[in-house]
Amino acid sequence: MKYKIIHDPVHGSIRITDLFLDLTQTPEMQRLYGIKQLGMTYLVYPGATHTRFEHSLGTFQIAKRLARSLGIKDYDFNLLLSAALLHDVGHGPFSHTLDHIYRELLNTDHVEITKKIIEGKYNTIPSSDRKYLEAETIPEILERYEIRPKDVSKIISGTIPKKKYLGQVIHGGMDVDRLDYLLRDAHYTGAVHGLIDLSRFISVAEIHKNELVISRNGITTIEQMLIGRTIMYISVYFHKTVRIAECMLSSAVERIADKMENLIRFNDCDLVKMLEREKGYVENIVKRLKYRKLYKKAYLLPVRDVDSSSRKRLLEISENIEARHSFEDEICKRANIPKGSVVVDIPSRKVLNQRRQKYSTGIKVLFGSRLKPIEEFTPLAEFLEKRYIPEWAMLVASDERYARRVENILKKMF
Repeated sequence: MKYKIIHDPVHGSIRITDLFLDLTQTPEMQRLYGIKQLGMTYLVYPGATHTRFEHSLGTFQIAKRLARSLGIKDYDFNLLLSAALLHDVGHGPFSHTLDHIYRELLNTDHVEITKKIIEGKYNTIPSSDRKYLEAETIPEILERYEIRPKDVSKIISGTIPKKKYLGQVIHGGMDVDRLDYLLRDAHYTGAVHGLIDLSRFISVAEIHKNELVISRNGITTIEQMLIGRTIMYISVYFHKTVRIAECMLSSAVERIADKMENLIRFNDCDLVKMLEREKGYVENIVKRLKYRKLYKKAYLLPVRDVDSSSRKRLLEISENIEARHSFEDEICKRANIPKGSVVVDIPSRKVLNQRRQKYSTGIKVLFGSRLKPIEEFTPLAEFLEKRYIPEWAMLVASDERYARRVENILKKMF
C-alpha cells in the first residue's frame, strides 16, 4: 500500500492511500492550490489565504472519520471518500466570487463542472500540460480502482435514492463540506473559536431509514454548529468590505467577459494576469485591489426597510448583469461622477423575499423510531437559519471621494 501523511493545521495528520493519493496528484486537484478558499476575504482577514486544495483534504478527512463511525464500508466507503476529495474540482478563480458570471454567461455552476470533470466530459487542464505531465484523468483513475465515475458525481449532487445518506454526507444540512469550511475558515480568520465540536458531531450522527440524522442527545451539538455558522456568515462571508472587494473584482471581469471563454479553467493568478493586460476601467479596478484601495460603503438599504415598490425595483436590477450595470451607470449620471465609480451588491432574491419564506435547516432528529425536523426541538434552528442572511437588500459602494454624493442620490431613489 502506498501512502502519504499530510500535516493539516485543522485536522492534524491526514493519511492518504492508494486511490485517494492518486486522485490528489491529478492536475485537476493540484490546480486547486491556486484558488483561494475565501476569494477576496484576505483583504479583510489577512490570514484567509488558504486554498480549495486544503479544504478538499479536510472534507476527505472528516468524511473518512464519519464513514467509519457510521459503519460505511467497501465500495461505498471508497465512493464517498472519492466524492469528498473531488467535490470542488470544478471551482473557478477566487472560488464563489464569480459564481454569478458562470450562471449568467456560461449557464452552469461549479457543481455541474465538477460532475463533468469526474465523468470525463470537461477538461480544465490544457491538453499540452496533460501530455507533458503524462497524467491520468480523474475518471481513468476511478475506473482503475473499480469506482464508477457516474456514481461519484451522483453522490456530489445527492441523487442516489437507494443510499440517500451518502449524498447527505457530502451535500446536506450537516455535511462534511460545511463542517470543514466552517472549521477551516474560522481557523484562518480567527472569527470563531470552539463552537463546532467535530468529534461530538461524529458521535451523534446516525443512519436511519436511508437518511443521515442526529440522535436526540445531539441537538446541543447542532445548535453550537448553527451558532458558529451564523457568526461566520455575519463576520466573514457577508462582511461589508469583503462584499465590496468581491463586487469590484466581479465588475472588472464582467466588463471583459467576452474575452474569457476559459475563465472557469483559470486559477487566481491566471485571472489576475489576464486582467492586468487590460486598460481603462479594468486596469483601475485591478490596481485598486492590488494595493487595497477599495471603494467605500456609500449607501445601505436594510431588508426591513424594503417596501413592495422598492422590492420590485431591486428584483429588476438583480435580474442580470446588464440590468445592474445600467443601474450603476444611472447612479453615476445622477451624481455627476465618472462612469464606473460605483458598484452595487444585491446579495440574492432570497434576501428580498425572506419575509415570505419558511426556513428549514434540513437536519432531522431521531426521536424514538421517528424522524422529526430539528426545528421542532429548538427555536434556535429556524431563527439562526434566517439570521445568517445579510441584513441588507442592497449595498452601494463608490470611490471614497464621491460617497456622500452617491448616498444623497440613493436616498432620493429609495
